[in-house]
Amino acid sequence: MNVPILAGIMPVTHSKSLLRTAKLCGCSIPYELSTMIESYYHYPEAMKEIGINYATHQIIDLITNGVDGTHIYTMNKPEIAKAIFQSIPTVLKELNHE
Repeated sequence: MNVPILAGIMPVTHSKSLLRTAKLCGCSIPYELSTMIESYYHYPEAMKEIGINYATHQIIDLITNGVDGTHIYTMNKPEIAKAIFQSIPTVLKELNHE
């Protein structure tokens, strides 16, 4: 039986909220993301950009590896989803050598 996989992605746009969410869920933060958070913890615009870029990378990786789709949790911030989707078509075009 084939079941479609729809991955949920919540971009990190605020370091405090990520740390709180990770603690509540009992999950770990990937090392690469953790080092970025440490470096830019006090720079909200940089954290927003890092979160968008990290989420974009995750989505591209998921799609490249056969995930059927993604759901982006933006917490009522549509500009985050828009920024992610604006960067994906170009990257996918390059991946497909078009």
